[in-house]
Amino acid sequence: MKINQQKISKTYFTIYVGLGQNFDLKPADAMLVSLVKSLSKKCGYCYSSRRDLAWRLNVSTATIYNSLNRLKFKGLMKNAGISEYQTMRLELTEICNDYIEKIRSTYKKETNY
Repeated sequence: MKINQQKISKTYFTIYVGLGQNFDLKPADAMLVSLVKSLSKKCGYCYSSRRDLAWRLNVSTATIYNSLNRLKFKGLMKNAGISEYQTMRLELTEICNDYIEKIRSTYKKETNY
């Protein structure tokens, strides 16, 4: 697979470490939550294939598949349908979004940022 260096240089997202600690997540799980949160800014959900998510995180599609299953089991993410292009519509649950907002507000208070 040819890597588009320009695409990589424009890709970034915040990893919420506290989320991983609080919900006993593996690092790949926490990174996947953070990526989905980043890709969901406009609509509240993201349409991405497992392959695209794996490419963005530099992990295998099997890792994405396993992470998605763990996150769904823990109630942090849900699959809210499939697009016409056969990509998943992923949404973070209210529990997950609320905890992320708690982390962000705590950070803002502590850093005055």
